[in-house]
Amino acid sequence: MEYEVWRNVFNETRDGIFAPHEWTLEVNVNLQPQPGWLQYGRHTFGRFRCSRCTRWWNSAEVHILFLMKLDRVMRHGTVKMRIFKQECKRCSFGIMETPEITQENIRIVISNLVNRIQSRIYLLNNRYEDQRPVVYSDKMEGPHNKEHCEACKENVCQWKILEVKAKSQPVKSMSMSSSVQNSFYTESSDGKLHNNLLYTTCRATPNTPPLTVHNPSYTSFRATPNTGQGNSFFSLVAAGVLGLISLYFLKRL
Repeated sequence: MEYEVWRNVFNETRDGIFAPHEWTLEVNVNLQPQPGWLQYGRHTFGRFRCSRCTRWWNSAEVHILFLMKLDRVMRHGTVKMRIFKQECKRCSFGIMETPEITQENIRIVISNLVNRIQSRIYLLNNRYEDQRPVVYSDKMEGPHNKEHCEACKENVCQWKILEVKAKSQPVKSMSMSSSVQNSFYTESSDGKLHNNLLYTTCRATPNTPPLTVHNPSYTSFRATPNTGQGNSFFSLVAAGVLGLISLYFLKRL
């Protein structure tokens, strides 16, 4: 692949945007994510040719890795780039082949890269949406073959990253009925099941007195919650009865 084409397209696109610093594009065939560098990965359409069996195949999952960093002291920005390869799946010992990418798709990838520099470095054009690559053939050989992708082998390709994340997530083996039952009932130290829903409802208003069911026959006694007033009433009645009895005996004398 002519990497000089990528540099020329990058320089042309860079000159047409707002960039107060000088930026250069470097190619590194062994590039890996590095701390302190902004990482940007894209997929594009490319065509491969096996150097052993001369077989051709198309792929819309050609992974390209970019690392971006701005040195504000030197007023210079650097972009490192790597295009990942693929190997023939029919050959027993396939060679990692470099893809052929059309100039149209090169311009699309570089345009997305430059806009990413604007949004991440200079905080401009944040609403820009990446352009999709142009697919020149509908003859694709099924899903992405991770076993023959260089980016997947180095855990850089997005398909490999998604697969690792899926395997790391715990699998829920509890059925819906049992999970619903356990969410409403718990076992206390006395070995009894308690309804968590009712318990939560009571605790929702801690200042509210507990609900008490009263017997209608005792309503007159429970109408006055202050027991002191009830005792005073009975004392007055008793004093009145004793007074009447005393008057009765005095008249007889």
